[in-house]
Amino acid sequence: MLAAWSALGQVERLPAALALAMHHGLTQGEFGEALAHIAFYCGWGWAQKAALAVA
Repeated sequence: MLAAWSALGQVERLPAALALAMHHGLTQGEFGEALAHIAFYCGWGWAQKAALAVA
């Protein structure tokens, strides 16, 4: 869901989605990898907005 919300520009939903994902075992490294994929496939702007939304 993190990648989907980021790609769709729904960054206001990311903090709750990230908390849930980390509760289920997502690591910071894996989230960083997801941001890298978002940057390549959806554009740097969406990845940057996603990173700032959860920082």
